[in-house]
Amino acid sequence: MSNTARSLLVPVDESKASRYVFKWVLDNILRDGDKVHLLHVVKPGRYVLLSSGLMVDEFVEDETVSNENLEHSKQYLTEEFATQLEELKVPYQIEIVKFATDTDSIGSIICK
Repeated sequence: MSNTARSLLVPVDESKASRYVFKWVLDNILRDGDKVHLLHVVKPGRYVLLSSGLMVDEFVEDETVSNENLEHSKQYLTEEFATQLEELKVPYQIEIVKFATDTDSIGSIICK
């Protein structure tokens, strides 16, 4: 077997199952030198309709809600997962992406 470092992609959310899978990865798959990539998908913020009065309407994302969701996710991932990786001295990277959260959409973003 090669001792080449690996990149492990671990999709996580705020569920109990996600915490279980994360622990399972640490206990059963992680090897010295591996890097863990935590992937969390958040729904885009709600959309608001902007109307110019010229019959041109545009939907734009409410940035306030979107930024709050991103900050909440970052804090949660740091507290729940990153601190454990730091204690184990495992290099990691947190990836938070805005994308639809239905099953098919999450599968497609993971494959990208």
